[in-house]
Amino acid sequence: MYKINIVDRIDRRVRIDTEKNSSKRKEIIFLRDNATECSVVRVPIDLPIYRMRNGRSLILQQRYISEYSKKDANFFSQGQENESAQAIQHNILFELSQDNKGPIYDELKYTAVQTEGLLITSDGVVVNGNRRLAAMRELFLKAPREYAKFSHVDVIVLPPEMTEYEIEMLEIELQMIPETKLKYGWLERRLKIQHAIEELNMTRKKVMEVYRFKREEELNAELHELALVEEYLEDYLKKPYHYWEVSSSEQLFKSLQLSLVGKSGDDADIRRLVGYVFAKESRNLGERVHEYRAIFGNDCEEVLTQFAEEEKIDLSISEQESTQSDDAEEDLIDSCQITNLSPFSSIKPLLADHERTHENAQKMVRIYESIKEARKEGNKRSANLRRTREALKNLNAIDFSIGDSGNHNEIYGNLKAIIEISQKHLESLEIEEKVY
Repeated sequence: MYKINIVDRIDRRVRIDTEKNSSKRKEIIFLRDNATECSVVRVPIDLPIYRMRNGRSLILQQRYISEYSKKDANFFSQGQENESAQAIQHNILFELSQDNKGPIYDELKYTAVQTEGLLITSDGVVVNGNRRLAAMRELFLKAPREYAKFSHVDVIVLPPEMTEYEIEMLEIELQMIPETKLKYGWLERRLKIQHAIEELNMTRKKVMEVYRFKREEELNAELHELALVEEYLEDYLKKPYHYWEVSSSEQLFKSLQLSLVGKSGDDADIRRLVGYVFAKESRNLGERVHEYRAIFGNDCEEVLTQFAEEEKIDLSISEQESTQSDDAEEDLIDSCQITNLSPFSSIKPLLADHERTHENAQKMVRIYESIKEARKEGNKRSANLRRTREALKNLNAIDFSIGDSGNHNEIYGNLKAIIEISQKHLESLEIEEKVY
């Protein structure tokens, strides 16, 4: 594995400035919505350092910190000039460079040539091209003769006055350009949005612009999805920041967010808990978990009613909960709680029981499947009634004052056939004349 040796920050800046002064190569980069001419220089491959706020690596950084509990929570965020943190970041980026959704490593291994300049700050921090740099470093280490061109790399140098806010926004804008490169994962994207709003104080209007949201509701939905994920990890799983636990659950959390629109109080809490049960059980259900989104959505009440019956749970609100307290302040609190209570409030402790997650999920799946089957049977039994109603509606809609008269002969034949078929059905029903 490539060994990281960080060149001192001041030395990096001096080396880059020296190269800029002698370089005649330029490239246009759009900064602050303006076309800016930036110098292109060639530097040793060990000179640039990785940017720790690289969007694609955020969750893998959290996973590393979690697995190595002795590492400080700020190990990466404050480790830009730390060789140990840079070394781990290199390993993360090298792994990402081999992702089959954007195989940078395979591309560079085949071409053995750098086709795109790395975008760096004036002191050598890579803003765009972190995975590409990691891949080139590993290839050069593995076969220095075959990949001799990677001993030095082309870099595009941003203006020295660029702020962290502007650098962050530039990375976002570059990521949003339609291309075939590896995109941010759904969680990484939402974490970047959260960081932009909460830490960089980016206006919601600007976030909508750079992330290409058409409506503010779309932005709110993504932030709510992230809030649900964080609540699930922290309060339900008791594993805060373990984002990789739900990396494949995008559709489930999108559906859960939609199911909570317009819901509040216990109703929202219970649907969240049901969603969390299935988020945890998704390890066993796999891709099928998305088929059961109606359990915390449109069919939630019907499923929970049968679930409560099987568990012998009384869904009625007890008199004790509605008893007024002598204390005026307690009265107000109790009154608010009662107002927000759901008929299914008594199920909450059962849904929150981690030991029962698998059992609860399996039971709700079975109930839901039986509900669907009953609906199918009901549809089959009413199919003939539905068809006769549709036929009657279509016949009543016939209007000979419009249309092509050349079709009348064919229409005549169809109506005769309808009469004959109807007569056969009437005879088969054996309905007595008095019914009419």
